[in-house]
Amino acid sequence: MKHSIYYLMTYLINSFSGPPYSSTLFITCQTIKSYFYVDGKLGFSVRGGSEHGLSIFVSKVEDNSAAEAAGLLVGDKLVEVNGISLESITMSSAVKVLTGNNRLRMVVRRVGKVPGIRYSKEKTTW
Repeated sequence: MKHSIYYLMTYLINSFSGPPYSSTLFITCQTIKSYFYVDGKLGFSVRGGSEHGLSIFVSKVEDNSAAEAAGLLVGDKLVEVNGISLESITMSSAVKVLTGNNRLRMVVRRVGKVPGIRYSKEKTTW
């Protein structure tokens, strides 16, 4: 299965305001290969939904699962599943799309963090 990764590297040099400024922008959109799940187990969990003002994100990937073998990672944003857009979709509708077929072809965007989950290295502020 083909994986498409697009990198857009932009280097901006501003010679008028002192030292050069450089920035790198990574845009990744990767198609995760189709895979089958057994006995209704997807091998991953999701979080989010339009009712929370969020997209659908992978919050957990089971060890030794088909999802792990396909390359799915925690923090991946689910963009499309089996040709159905998951942009602005409720969690219950997303679950129906994910469990409505035993073969998933997913388009994900690598984000790296799941919104709303606190990571151990993050500082707690009051």
